[in-house]
Amino acid sequence: MEVVSGVGDGVFWVGLIAVLLDRGVGVEGFAVAALVRLGPRALISAPAGVLADRVDRRRLLVGLDLARAAVMVGLAAASRGHGGLVLLLGGVLAAYTLVAPYRPALSAALPLVAGERRLSSAAALVGTIRQLMTFIGPVIGAIVVR
Repeated sequence: MEVVSGVGDGVFWVGLIAVLLDRGVGVEGFAVAALVRLGPRALISAPAGVLADRVDRRRLLVGLDLARAAVMVGLAAASRGHGGLVLLLGGVLAAYTLVAPYRPALSAALPLVAGERRLSSAAALVGTIRQLMTFIGPVIGAIVVR
């Protein structure tokens, strides 16, 4: 899921930039888009971690993925239908608010999935995947947007 999520984030971000460029929003629009994308993770990561500790992690991870996919479909429709900038940025805020509990829940579930003996290698693999997707996702996004 980290691969799919990472690729999706990259494709999404490049697509959002393309839409913002097409609409001529300017530097301020890009700054606000970056804030609504990064702000939820920075502001609610601690409460999101508490949520990840208190609920069934499997259900939480699947539910977050499904809800985020629905938001992304809505964002695609809004961008295709020339939805307003406030609607687009509201969708971005919703998508990245939903993702805030994802990493804490995944990290907390990793020992149960990988077991004690393979935990360090599993954690290293997840970290490597996240780093690779930071670069591969936007490249795929550029190909898709083209």
